Amino acid sequence: MIIVLIVLIVFYSICFLDPSIKEDVFYLSIPFVYWVTTIYYLFKYKIKNLFCFELFFAISYYLCSFLTRFFLPLLNAYESRAFINDSTLIYKAYALSIMGYLCYMLGLIVRRKPTTLIERKTNHFYFPQISNRSNMLANVFCTFFIVLMFLNGGSRLFTMYSDEGSFSTNRLSGFAAYLTFAIITYIVSIVTNFGSISKNVKQIHFLSLRNTFSVLFIINSIILIGTFLLSGYRSNAIQILIPLVIAYQIRFKPIKPALVLLLLMGGAFLMFFIGIVRTGDTFNLNDYSLIVYLRDFKPANAATIYMIAYADQHGVTGGSNMLFPILSIIPGLQSIVGLFVDINTVSPVSSVFFTKAFSSDSGFGTSITGDLYYTFGYIGVLVLMYLYGRCLSRLSQYKNKYELVLFLSFSGNALFAPRVEFCYIIRSLAWSVIFLYLIINLSKNKANG
Repeated sequence: MIIVLIVLIVFYSICFLDPSIKEDVFYLSIPFVYWVTTIYYLFKYKIKNLFCFELFFAISYYLCSFLTRFFLPLLNAYESRAFINDSTLIYKAYALSIMGYLCYMLGLIVRRKPTTLIERKTNHFYFPQISNRSNMLANVFCTFFIVLMFLNGGSRLFTMYSDEGSFSTNRLSGFAAYLTFAIITYIVSIVTNFGSISKNVKQIHFLSLRNTFSVLFIINSIILIGTFLLSGYRSNAIQILIPLVIAYQIRFKPIKPALVLLLLMGGAFLMFFIGIVRTGDTFNLNDYSLIVYLRDFKPANAATIYMIAYADQHGVTGGSNMLFPILSIIPGLQSIVGLFVDINTVSPVSSVFFTKAFSSDSGFGTSITGDLYYTFGYIGVLVLMYLYGRCLSRLSQYKNKYELVLFLSFSGNALFAPRVEFCYIIRSLAWSVIFLYLIINLSKNKANG
């Protein structure tokens, strides 16, 4: 498999650098290569744990990368304004995207052990044990940030899509930081709640939730998930639902492949339904074509082409666009550095840059491959997508609670990772570890005090 991937990467690299191969052969080969390599990987490495980052990422990455030729003939002038209708650039975008994915796949399987740590355990999956005291603190932290979120205007979440005035401005102004920390601490509390369950508990049922999990965790779950679903904030709902299901799969039992597929179809329909009704529109299946179902992926397809065109003409940023996202790991550090560094001399993050290019108030997002090309060019896509796969492979074979919380945070970003910057998740990853470390040590100090 490794040799096959390397050969394919070389082939598509030649296509990207010298697009002389017949276009029909090139475009027809991509879906075949993409899904054969993906299915092979899932069957060999994840068939027992099919509800995983790799499955969600594969679906989303494909829809974010290879629909341009489908979209363009169906869009009117306004809808297609973000697309550069240039056959050479579209060709390069397809080649760059398949190369990036194959490098990611290569990173997944290089030095990968035949089975993961949790699969080597007998009778039950491995889940690090967490004390009840640590679990209590994690739930309290999460509740604290949820309360702060609502005290600072979090109720605006319920109207941010239906109220055009709030939609065209900074919708999360005032409570964005508390919302972010509420999500991060909730994912931490997933680790502590599942980790504090007695080893003797082999399964849970709806009626036994009260005796299995902390009441505060159940309340936090209902508030956060309910708020995100009712408000239409799908990205954050998915960001916590995926880690929750994966934690259940790790601690208790894997979800059968057939059920995973049903969850995928049901979840996709639910997310589409929420996306329609959150703006006040009436839901009617007869009114929608396939392009409406896939509309959330249009900007990502356009972003890759746009970023290639821009970087080829103006050069890459060399990483300056990643400076402030990386600094966001430490609260306030962006402002401090801003006192010494003129923000106007730093390249904007690709999502902001792409959105402003078309005067969009709602935000276009970006694409992970377009972002990397805009930042480091062709080599950057190959190297960093490979490292992305290596990182995921390492985290999925976690050896302690800190690697587990990183893995769950990373997994929560699976569906939206292809639509955001490469560094988008870095703050959540860093702070999930920081919060878990603080909680573990505070509980130890309290116990010793």
